[in-house]
Amino acid sequence: METGGTLTLDPPRLARRALIAVLFIQLALMVGDLVFNYWDALGHISIRRIFNVAREQSLPTWFASLQAGLVAATAWLLWRMERSGGWLFAAGFFLYVSIDDASEVHERVATALSESYPTLPFLSDYPSFSWHILVAPVLAAGLLAVGVFLWFRIPTGRTRLLVFAGLAAFAVSQSLDVLEGVDGLFEGWASDLGVAEYTVGHGLRAVEELLEMLGTTAIWAPMLLRLGDTIEIDIGTRAEVG
Repeated sequence: METGGTLTLDPPRLARRALIAVLFIQLALMVGDLVFNYWDALGHISIRRIFNVAREQSLPTWFASLQAGLVAATAWLLWRMERSGGWLFAAGFFLYVSIDDASEVHERVATALSESYPTLPFLSDYPSFSWHILVAPVLAAGLLAVGVFLWFRIPTGRTRLLVFAGLAAFAVSQSLDVLEGVDGLFEGWASDLGVAEYTVGHGLRAVEELLEMLGTTAIWAPMLLRLGDTIEIDIGTRAEVG
């Protein structure tokens, strides 16, 4: 906004607008998945794959990776301003998540380990994807550590509600991922409901991915709002000194 020939920034307002824009993008991605996958509006598999929320190497996957990268950048800026090691850990964690979303690191590492060491404890009897046993505990611990840090670093009711919602969204999404890996489960549900397997399978996978994006947004929100407030205070302090 321009006042008296000068440009006035409102960082908290910009932070809130960024979060609203992200939510609208997520809604648009889900609408795109509905139009081009469920309704198959253009009738071509290549176009369907671009908008397929449940498929890697798609527009939604790119956005999820980008969003995690922005969370990492936000945490890094907060670390530069506050010099708290928790922000640096959050930056590193979400940088990994961004890389993982784009390149499927955890699935490939787990596949390599399970094929190389098939007798690992609990692995042979586990009915779903091997990465739940081999990698998920580490990722869950990292995410929980970020959540606990935010809980105590920004101890407001709004922040704690967002942190709880974000962790809950990730917990539910990973529960759906466990169900996805059980052979024949989605097919059985589809048969019981009298619908196509794709309706059940793709629908639950889409919900899973949406919950992950919403969970990331919920964790990012207090960081971004904190950054906006910090920048506003810094600008105000410099103006007073000047």
